[in-house]
Amino acid sequence: MLRRTKLTEFADALPKQLLGGMKQRVAIAPPWRLTLRLMLTDEPLSALDSKTRELVDGLSDRLWTRQPFTAVYVHAQSAEAVRLGHKNRVLSRRPDKIRRW
Repeated sequence: MLRRTKLTEFADALPKQLLGGMKQRVAIAPPWRLTLRLMLTDEPLSALDSKTRELVDGLSDRLWTRQPFTAVYVHAQSAEAVRLGHKNRVLSRRPDKIRRW
């Protein structure tokens, strides 16, 4: 996983020694080792720069190709949600209501 997330040189680093984007990659990496049926995320790419977002997107795509699963991404950025999603739902400020199906 360190190689896939481009963090091999930080294998012995403490969490407090990692930058924000590095911490985010560590936080979202565990599902890539597992056989998933469902993955729930809350703005998983928000702290990543564009290059790291591409890396994470590529890993997620390869994981899904190996074993399809359902992923629920919560995004405040509608453009990113449209880019990532196959089916998108827009929620009202009160999350119990779907505004747009």
